[in-house]
Amino acid sequence: MLSVYKKLSAIKVDLKPEIRSVFDRMLATDEEIKLAEQARSMAPLFARADQAGMTLPEFVAYQSLGTEATQEAIEELQPRECEICNG
Repeated sequence: MLSVYKKLSAIKVDLKPEIRSVFDRMLATDEEIKLAEQARSMAPLFARADQAGMTLPEFVAYQSLGTEATQEAIEELQPRECEICNG
């Protein structure tokens, strides 16, 4: 569906504002999720606890925070259900 919308937008098809708004949000969401995934795949700032000046348990908790933050961002950015999409 998004591919069709992108093509319609490229050729300047006139869509109702409500429809355009839904698809624009879906497109932005996909792009933001990709950015979040790319950011998470970057090398960590510290490879070992001693480099970060942390104990091992502190370092594990620190790494977990990064993973959790990425997951929360992805979940927040997932397309939400809407009346237009379901109706």
